[in-house]
Amino acid sequence: MNESTSALGDYLRARRDVVQPEDVGLPRDLNRRVRGLRREEVAAVAAISSDYYLRLEQGRDHQPSDQVLLAIGRALRLDGGATDYLFRLARPDVVHPFGSPAAALDEDLLRLIEQFSGTPAIIVDRNLEVAAANEMALAVGGGQLNEGMNLVALAFSPLVRRCAPQWCELALSTLASFRYHSDPLDPRRRELVRVLSRRDADFRRLWSRHDAAASFTGRTRHVINGAGMVTLRFQNLVVPGRPGHQVLTFVGEPGTPGPAALARIAAELHPLQPHTREPNAQQLLPQASHPQASHPHELSAVSR
Repeated sequence: MNESTSALGDYLRARRDVVQPEDVGLPRDLNRRVRGLRREEVAAVAAISSDYYLRLEQGRDHQPSDQVLLAIGRALRLDGGATDYLFRLARPDVVHPFGSPAAALDEDLLRLIEQFSGTPAIIVDRNLEVAAANEMALAVGGGQLNEGMNLVALAFSPLVRRCAPQWCELALSTLASFRYHSDPLDPRRRELVRVLSRRDADFRRLWSRHDAAASFTGRTRHVINGAGMVTLRFQNLVVPGRPGHQVLTFVGEPGTPGPAALARIAAELHPLQPHTREPNAQQLLPQASHPQASHPHELSAVSR
């Protein structure tokens, strides 16, 4: 069994573990001992043979049809992003399932985020590692958004555990995004998973669920001196032609202290520029059109 078929089997087993019989209209027998669905139940709901489904989990079938994969996705209650991830795992020989290796940072892209003088902006790679950050991001992040920081490791840090009011939701959505965007064969991803698995029981437990979902917009929370805990909205933009890189920008949540806090930081960084109000995200950024549902984040960081 090669690594791709092993990853597919691991994913199918993990996802059926979290689906209950009632979720798919099946009765629950009194002597049930499995955590989620049995293999034969998945096969029955997907209208395929139990033997065929077993071969898929064991990596003994390498050419499942679109119809079979879609049926299994429905049986396991996978949403659009998770079904897309299932297809990529099942079709590793058609195209590289996670794209070509990340290209070098584009100088024009770096100049672009530097132009957001009132908006925190960072560039992350497919492992959610910060590749670059503008001045506003460095100020708001208090060191947590510096180049080289990893958002997955940050989510499991003591700081975020203390500050995030909905930490489990944050951890789940961060890991789902990490799994969706990263390449299972990437040595850096393997190292991150190995280190975090060794030192954090919560990481091991949540990573074993195999959640996979793209995250394009949501909320973050940051502790900013003079304003306390503020809520910001992020927009995650995939960069065409630059595989593996995404731009994350942050704006204040309307009706909260966030816009004023960002305007104050911008005025401190650029006192000669007018910052009477925070730029509207609708004016700066295109709206995400990806069908995947948004995943709220509650990432807390200390600001200077």
